[in-house]
Amino acid sequence: MPEPRKRLLEADVEDACCRYARRKGIWVRKFLSPNNRAEPDRLHIVPPLGWAFFIEYKRPGLAAKFPADAHEREQHRKHEKIRKAGNVVYVVDDIAAGKAIMDLYLELRDIVLKFVLTGVPNDTEQDRK
Repeated sequence: MPEPRKRLLEADVEDACCRYARRKGIWVRKFLSPNNRAEPDRLHIVPPLGWAFFIEYKRPGLAAKFPADAHEREQHRKHEKIRKAGNVVYVVDDIAAGKAIMDLYLELRDIVLKFVLTGVPNDTEQDRK
């Protein structure tokens, strides 16, 4: 008889996404702010451009319900303050979605670096032929 599939927890999603980010060269830091509750779980920084974004990790299926309780409403208010300050906060409950966010930043980074180093935009007339 096959073993029942393990139900993923928030920590499983967070760990898988953070391991992936580190393998791809993204800096990942646990975001702790003393005396401040409801901060996003992780700060991600994309070198060498220094692009930063926050991710609040949730158990699979819970991002669509966010904010569902008093603590999550407090988290949501904190996320909105961070966004109003010009930063990005994602709420991720799926490993594939978390990896896709990382991949998007890395793809954009590569396009910018290519342009900065060569002066040639990524989509040139030659590329379209």
